Amino acid sequence: MKSHLLLAALAIVGASAQATSYTDRASFNAATTIAYTQDFETLSGTASFTGPISFADGLTVSSPSNNLFSVGVGQSSNSTEAIGSNYPPSDYLQFGLGGNFRAFGADFFENFGGGAQHSGPSTFQLTFFSGTTSVGSVTGLVAPNGGSFIGFTSSSFFNSVQVLSLDNSYEVADNVSVGNVSAVPEPESYAMLLAGLGLVGLMVKRRKAKQA
Repeated sequence: MKSHLLLAALAIVGASAQATSYTDRASFNAATTIAYTQDFETLSGTASFTGPISFADGLTVSSPSNNLFSVGVGQSSNSTEAIGSNYPPSDYLQFGLGGNFRAFGADFFENFGGGAQHSGPSTFQLTFFSGTTSVGSVTGLVAPNGGSFIGFTSSSFFNSVQVLSLDNSYEVADNVSVGNVSAVPEPESYAMLLAGLGLVGLMVKRRKAKQA
């Protein structure tokens, strides 16, 4: 009976867990074990091409129209080669990860046509999927003239990520890192686990009281 109660408590903990987002790569790296980072340096210069495109590490990049863009250095304020959606602006970038993971992060840049930057930050939404099922999403701000890092970790495994600008920018990404959550639980996970175990103790206590 106790084992069933413990499993129930752990299920409650898992159901309550939320994705944690990161705005700097150092914090993201500290919380994860990186499986690979794709820097897109095998792309060459600034040019449009038809996707999807696959890389040796298992990453596949596509978009609904599969109209993609190799973003040369400086095109969208990116300092190295990057990849982006080309047309239409309503498209999103789709990253197939080549396996099941719990961590994703990348450097993102604005592109309002020809690499033009907005007067302020753009909001990018990252939605992560297990197969065709949405596991969750996070949003982050992408600064003009330099870009921003957006990353997240999840208690659930996912195998693809969609990146959509909510401000009609073309999505540009570089240094895509994929991995898993480090073994040490985050403080929020500890709190939820303790709450679950406390619930088990209360249920066992009440059961004993009824049997007395």
